[in-house]
Amino acid sequence: MRADRWLIVSFVSLVTGLWLLFAWCHGSVGLSFAYPLSGTKLAIDTTSTGGVVLIGIPLVILGALLLLIAFFASLVAQFRWSRPAPKKSEVPPPNPPSPAP
Repeated sequence: MRADRWLIVSFVSLVTGLWLLFAWCHGSVGLSFAYPLSGTKLAIDTTSTGGVVLIGIPLVILGALLLLIAFFASLVAQFRWSRPAPKKSEVPPPNPPSPAP
């Protein structure tokens, strides 16, 4: 199977899993800036509950696994020796019979 097909399936799986997890989540996002940049803080608090979690988490894991497979498949495809195209027969076609004198 080609690497692009693995990549498409992994993308669909990841997006579906993340959408399920974040579409039905409850939470908040906060960003605060401070003068010493070490005091700047980003807080993301999300909670997903119910059957969505039981479907979303496996889809995200499956998508990440397929993404790794697509990566390694593309590496193998880059370094694989290509087979030469089969040569057509170099035997000339038979001559038609010459007309009788």
